[in-house]
Amino acid sequence: MTQRKRLGVGLTRIVSRTPSGSESVDALFRRIGAPASRQRLFTRFYGLERSPILGPDETFEDLLVSAASTALAHRGRSDTTLVLYGHTLTTQPMDYDPGFPDRIRGALSLPDVPFHGISQIGCTSVLRSIDLAARFLDSEKGREGSVLVLGGDVASVSDAMRVLPGVTVAGDSAVAFHVRSGSARYTRVGHARSSDTRFYRNLGLNEEEAREFGGVCAEKTIEVCAAALADAGLKYSDIDWIMPHRNNAQFWRTFCSRTGYPRERVYLEQLAELGHCYGNDSLMALSHADELGRLSPSQRCLLVSIGQGAYFEACVVEVGDADEDS
Repeated sequence: MTQRKRLGVGLTRIVSRTPSGSESVDALFRRIGAPASRQRLFTRFYGLERSPILGPDETFEDLLVSAASTALAHRGRSDTTLVLYGHTLTTQPMDYDPGFPDRIRGALSLPDVPFHGISQIGCTSVLRSIDLAARFLDSEKGREGSVLVLGGDVASVSDAMRVLPGVTVAGDSAVAFHVRSGSARYTRVGHARSSDTRFYRNLGLNEEEAREFGGVCAEKTIEVCAAALADAGLKYSDIDWIMPHRNNAQFWRTFCSRTGYPRERVYLEQLAELGHCYGNDSLMALSHADELGRLSPSQRCLLVSIGQGAYFEACVVEVGDADEDS
């Protein structure tokens, strides 16, 4: 378990984007030749019905730029001194067209702002970017600005990337938001992370290792959530919502059974239509709840991410006034 001095930072409202395309889990499993029993497990027991995928005329870069442009329109470009892009997959379509960072910076009119990718830690990369942004803002170089955090992956490039055996189905998405010193719409009040290197082979685990990983995931997620709550000086009873790693409904039934946290306070409203969107899940849930008016000042939310490999991250935020992003 890793904790460090928590730096006072706020997150602006999260802008999320999903592509126009969508495919049912049943259609995907029929295409890859999965047995009907597997389809039923994912749709009836796990609660997964559809997955967002890029349409024929869409690119992930356009999706990412759309989210980032809206985030910049809210916050402004003048004080953006760093861009962090958290992603899970290490090979994506834009990797085959050199110059991805320069294209993104050019599209956002941030040609001279440093741009760094955060990866190799699975789906925890976007939440980890919050902590990395906080460290930068606490440094001499970062004290006068804000950090633009981007997140997202292109799962639809390959069916093998979309289906995590026995766990979930992944889709395409993008998010963008700013991290700045002090408070904002969401002020970070606690943060923790953990890892378990026994499972470093990721999707290369054998059946026995994969089963063990499934059990360890629940234990480690509970452990990292408890650490983030302790860092914030809070208990589960102080948390209004858990914004989850949206893998499947059964995982969170188990989590709630073991912790006593109410199932109805785990924000799984997007699970059926969006499934798992890698490191963006908890941020998309937070944004969705805010858009629907389900968040109010002083509420607290626990954001959770789990990464193959194995990595675990949790962040506690407190909701502020709607005008705090200005």
